[in-house]
Amino acid sequence: MSESIDQEIYNAALGKGFPTTSAKFLVAQARHETANYTSNVFKLNNNLFGMKFANQPLATKGSPAPSSEGGVYAKYNSPSDSIKDQVDRYFVRTMGGVTFDQLKASQTPLEYATNLKKRGYFTDTTDNYVRGIERGLLRIKVIDIVKKNYGKIILGITLVGYS
Repeated sequence: MSESIDQEIYNAALGKGFPTTSAKFLVAQARHETANYTSNVFKLNNNLFGMKFANQPLATKGSPAPSSEGGVYAKYNSPSDSIKDQVDRYFVRTMGGVTFDQLKASQTPLEYATNLKKRGYFTDTTDNYVRGIERGLLRIKVIDIVKKNYGKIILGITLVGYS
């Protein structure tokens, strides 16, 4: 199951314009946020990224967040809805001065985590979050698919008559 979730996150990130490097950071982030897809937040809410409920279209109110964080987690019908919410709704907004383009251009786990921190995504220390992403990178399993666009060649034959 975890490999298919990894691949789905990765494919969604690539589809939104993430380069392969930062697409892998996103997969590692999900692994970090869910303790490799074993956390109660994931199991109870299909929530891959620890997102809080904020009346987003694909979610309902889920389980309560710790009192230190406040609020409730977003609950999704499926992990796919959690991925769509993260990639299509949350990441495309500029937050804390960090644009979507800056986030997806991250080249290292430190740069990626620093951009997330500036966006107000997590309250942990950046060092701990970077270590979590680095550990996640060691566990992810994705297939890099290179798509080649082969154009159609139409051969036309013209018959010329001689008299």
